[in-house]
Amino acid sequence: MQYRWQVPEGIALPPGAGGAAIIASLLARRGHATAEECAAFLNPTPRTMADPFLFADLRRAVDRLIVARERGELLAIWGDYDVDGLTSTALLTRAFTGMGLRVRPFIPHRVTDGYGLNIAGIDRLAAEGVGLIVAVDCGISDRAAIAHATARGVEVIVLDHHTVPAEMPAAAAIVNPRRADCAYPFKELAAVGVAHALVRALTAEGFALRGAWDEDEADLLELLELAALGTVADVAPLRGENRAIVAWGLDALRHTAQPGLQALCAVAGIDPARLSAWEIGHALGPRLNAAGRIADGALALRLLLAESFDEALPLAQELDALNRERRRELGRILEEAIALVEQSGPPDDATPILQISGTGWTAGVVGLVAGRLAERYGRPAIVLERGERTSKGSARSIAGFNLVEALAECADLLDHYGGHARAAGLTIANDKLEELRERLLRRARERLTADDLRPTLTLDLDLPLADLGYATVEALARLEPFGHGNPEPLILLRDVGVKWPKASADGKHLFLTANAQGGRAARAPIRCVAFGQGARRPETVGAGVRLDLAGTLRREWWQGEERLSFHVRDFRPAE
Repeated sequence: MQYRWQVPEGIALPPGAGGAAIIASLLARRGHATAEECAAFLNPTPRTMADPFLFADLRRAVDRLIVARERGELLAIWGDYDVDGLTSTALLTRAFTGMGLRVRPFIPHRVTDGYGLNIAGIDRLAAEGVGLIVAVDCGISDRAAIAHATARGVEVIVLDHHTVPAEMPAAAAIVNPRRADCAYPFKELAAVGVAHALVRALTAEGFALRGAWDEDEADLLELLELAALGTVADVAPLRGENRAIVAWGLDALRHTAQPGLQALCAVAGIDPARLSAWEIGHALGPRLNAAGRIADGALALRLLLAESFDEALPLAQELDALNRERRRELGRILEEAIALVEQSGPPDDATPILQISGTGWTAGVVGLVAGRLAERYGRPAIVLERGERTSKGSARSIAGFNLVEALAECADLLDHYGGHARAAGLTIANDKLEELRERLLRRARERLTADDLRPTLTLDLDLPLADLGYATVEALARLEPFGHGNPEPLILLRDVGVKWPKASADGKHLFLTANAQGGRAARAPIRCVAFGQGARRPETVGAGVRLDLAGTLRREWWQGEERLSFHVRDFRPAE
């Protein structure tokens, strides 16, 4: 058993309980107590989004954009090289261009420009005649750069969702749901959600997306394609307004007319009609991210703004090749990182946080490595690319340890930091690395217990094997889209007999068939796969073994045929 299992009372359903009982049980477990709450969850709609003018400074941002259009002013949209920043930039570029604004999109280069606003980039844009910068998915911590822009006569509007520092920049407007004085009720939007709210506000003020002087609902829904991509890829919680954005955005994506998205699905081997949040997180998002991680994020933006399939396809193919390179780099660095972590044996409870650094590590990949280490060892991880004098890297955390708060306590050691509770970036002088490690270890020892450091699986349903059919899959689908904040329901199968256990050809994965329960043969055996668990087969799976399985039920297509599969997250000897 790899995880600590939490099996709440009341999750066992009787045989043949049916889809309605499954949905009711899951909704109750996820905190939807009233009929109205259940209906809102099952039928999300953009019409329930709050008035965008509840955002602090939103009116100031709209008024400044009105002036920009009246003057024919050139404005730059300064985004970020991750999917949230890319989709935010593409969304605003499409919308502003359609509204008659003069737009110059700008994506910084991860290596030469770094994250966020910087003085060199501002000077380049000012030299081009830019009088206004709309910074999206960045800017909230860039006080010095914004002060420099102001001195150059360039105003800055900030659209961000990252943690708000104690002292905000002196910008023309700062739109961020996490501001203490922000009345907007939903605080967990990705940056692309904030960008979409600004577009909603502009259309309400008479800005037309395609020439009509009223709010064009169809065009706003089309922009939700990009908003859904950014929201899922940024691992924003899929509840509240994010759930509506992703549900409706996915529906639009399944019929997308945007050439870049069509080409991206084509190279990823995805049928758009079957697109789900899982495909965004595991197929589309990584390909868009690959450009910024190991090349230039502007390549991905060009794809999202492509005007024809012929223009988009070679860009999508290049992103696909970069993604394969990114995966090779991830494997190489992760192997080196694990060796560093375990050079004196696996970390114990006295080491509740990991901090490692290495030379020759690709800056755009260390965040992925940090995420893999946090998942593997069940504790926060900081991974840094060590340069000649400074190190730059990323951190990923677990529940119960707020990274940004921890880094804020060490701000005197850091050249730069920012992010969220669970993900952050930082830059630090090499001679301060050891002191950072010691301070973070002290804080982690104060905050995290031994139980916190063991990954937990919380089971949602206890079902008989005989009930794993298409009716159950269709019932579970009512709760989609799944993701952070609304995870795919974890099913417990008790006392299951298995046969034909075997590892994949590369030894990474485990395949088996669940063909009995409680000693009785099942009417319909089900194929099971345990990804990344091939090495567990010799010790725990064999003829006559009976197991408890924890996993998710999936509908899949294989060689044109539909089938059901149970994806095993963990297993243990039957109790």
